[in-house]
Amino acid sequence: MLGSGPVLIAGAGALGSVVGGLLARAGWPVTLLGRRAHLDVVGSRGLLIEGLFGTHRVTGLSCVVSRVIFGAEVAEPGRARVTVYADPVLIGSPDPFDTRRRDAAVAWAADLTAAGIPAESSETIVAELWAKLLYSAALNPLGALLGLSYGALAADADTRTIMDAVIEEAFAVAWADGVTLRWGAAEDYREEFYRRLVPATAAHRSSMLQDLERGRPTEIEAINGWVAARAAAHGVPAPVNATLTRLLRARARLPATEARWSR
Repeated sequence: MLGSGPVLIAGAGALGSVVGGLLARAGWPVTLLGRRAHLDVVGSRGLLIEGLFGTHRVTGLSCVVSRVIFGAEVAEPGRARVTVYADPVLIGSPDPFDTRRRDAAVAWAADLTAAGIPAESSETIVAELWAKLLYSAALNPLGALLGLSYGALAADADTRTIMDAVIEEAFAVAWADGVTLRWGAAEDYREEFYRRLVPATAAHRSSMLQDLERGRPTEIEAINGWVAARAAAHGVPAPVNATLTRLLRARARLPATEARWSR
């Protein structure tokens, strides 16, 4: 049985990477599905596993990334609720010329759709992930810090100005990274953002806010923190993204009682 069938690790964070990497080392054909920043390195340099299970460098892993733009929450134990939906889940390979992974993305998109989760395959998944990043970087940290819904953020002149700046900075970083987006300029994206994307998710509360309320780590480092880091690497200014990252770090360090009083 060992290595006899393909294995997909859906959600290749720390635990998923260890499981998938060690299975691949044992001979299984493994595909990792996860975040672009992590899988870009895995695809180019291999996966380094270290610690109590030994030190291993695993290469030859297939990597697939997906863009998810619907939201869900665990309303109570044993009950999950989809709270917002803007666009289908997109599945694709970072390398559009990799026909094996491209075919896998097509198959998984069809299977997800058949299961009731709207999904499509994409040959421009890197650009689409940047589009998701633009959306999340603008809305999530402010929603978490202020306790406001996405619609309320867009309706306020001051928070709207901050979101405009976040998008402008992230757009400049994408161009510096050599990513061709669907929009010619940041103002073109902002027009769609306020006209279509925010209204479709106006009642949604930031997932970062939900993480803070539950005492869980937020994704700030993978969103605004990542924009700020890439900006620094390219010598592109991104002070608003960097400041929001610092504010979320500070907010996460507040004791629960002080956090309640802050709202």
